Amino acid sequence: MNSLLAEVVHAEWTKLRTVRSTAWLLATAVVLTVGVSAIAVSVVKCPASCTADTTKTSLTGVMVGQAIVAVLAVLVMSGEYSTGMIRATITAIPRRLVMLSAKAIILTGVVLVVAAVSVLGSLLAGRIFLPHNGFTRAAGFVPLSMYHGPTLRAAMGSVLYLGLIALFSLGVACSSSATPRQAVAQRRAMAQPGEGGLAIARQLGLRVSSEERRAPGRRRCSGTGRPRSRWRVSGRDTTPGRRKYVHRLRSR
Repeated sequence: MNSLLAEVVHAEWTKLRTVRSTAWLLATAVVLTVGVSAIAVSVVKCPASCTADTTKTSLTGVMVGQAIVAVLAVLVMSGEYSTGMIRATITAIPRRLVMLSAKAIILTGVVLVVAAVSVLGSLLAGRIFLPHNGFTRAAGFVPLSMYHGPTLRAAMGSVLYLGLIALFSLGVACSSSATPRQAVAQRRAMAQPGEGGLAIARQLGLRVSSEERRAPGRRRCSGTGRPRSRWRVSGRDTTPGRRKYVHRLRSR
């Protein structure tokens, strides 16, 4: 179990880091979080807002960064369904709980690291800008520092908050996307020859792409490119055209 989880975690890490959108989203999360916090602490002034919470003001960008974290978490799950890679994933990994656990571990680890960098950058911006705006020791304000108890708790809480947002968004994406069981059913349906696989897929409410319609069971004529029908004189075909053809054969 542990060796399987380690292999799946390594595979999920490879998939996550090789996607270009991952780096862009993580960089955007850091830039927006630190940038919004820097703007917030540079605007506030002590003569007008001496009752402001300096730590809370410095962490204003966390509210914006959580949106980017949620988008990343949704893409981790829904991206595989949109590209069709989920079929290979659920075929290679027999235990679905292991797959979901590996995704959660990788996503949480990456988000926690990015959140720590963003929070530290926001606090650093507050430590630089706030003293110039009147928030000094003479006015009764303690400089922002990780050695200060309330500031440390707020920083750790913000990091954990972003991690929970990532897990929650991953769960929402997992529940809203097609379930692994449906993906397996779709793979099995497409493996069946003729119209049988397509009929099963439609009954399951699954979307069938044009490529899937050209599965081995849907052979096409070389001249016209139309599907080569398999007429069976059994009376079981439900297509109107086939029923007429069977009736003609029986009337002869």
